[in-house]
Amino acid sequence: MTFDMAHLKQLGPWDKLVPEAMAGFRTVDKAAPDDGAISKKDEEQTAIPVELTTQCPCCRGVHRKAPVMAGAAPAELAEIVFGATTLRSNAALTPR
Repeated sequence: MTFDMAHLKQLGPWDKLVPEAMAGFRTVDKAAPDDGAISKKDEEQTAIPVELTTQCPCCRGVHRKAPVMAGAAPAELAEIVFGATTLRSNAALTPR
């Protein structure tokens, strides 16, 4: 499934309905990807299994190319994808 970045415009009504919450969200969203204790590369690589396990199309659209642009190697991405695959399959196998 391809995510259309134009869908992010759907966040607009939230600005009017809960402006303080959205302002807080935007502050955290903007600050989180900056280099700090964790590099941008590591943060973007962390976003991949989160996106894959939650199956969030917005995250997929936003973080699809970012790890490569931050310096992630194809082998690193492959391991991350299969780690997320293991998480999802373990959930299916675990007795309830």
